[in-house]
Amino acid sequence: MFPADCEKEGIAYDIRCLKGDPLREAVSESRFADLMVIGGTSSPDAEDDEYLTPFAWSLLQVAECPVVVVSDQTPDIEEIVLTYDGSASSLFAFRRFAHLFPCFESKRVIVVAADRFRS
Repeated sequence: MFPADCEKEGIAYDIRCLKGDPLREAVSESRFADLMVIGGTSSPDAEDDEYLTPFAWSLLQVAECPVVVVSDQTPDIEEIVLTYDGSASSLFAFRRFAHLFPCFESKRVIVVAADRFRS
């Protein structure tokens, strides 16, 4: 479905199957990507009762490009959740997302702030 949607809209894409150390490979790929799209449960350590897997959480923290986590449960986007940890990279991701997806400007946006310095 993702490839068909991209082709329909004329969007260049590349799908990678990660081998070896998936997180290290994903971070390496993120250095050259404008944006990464991952499924919330599409990882080697997925659990049925969690939306975001440990892999997805880790990638969100260390990726070097904006990461979009999509749900397999609904075809329509009703709201957008942005995570902010106080870093310059999270602000860059907000700006990049707004630039790449102006079609979502009328959608509800929720910003989740994470205090990464609290123990």
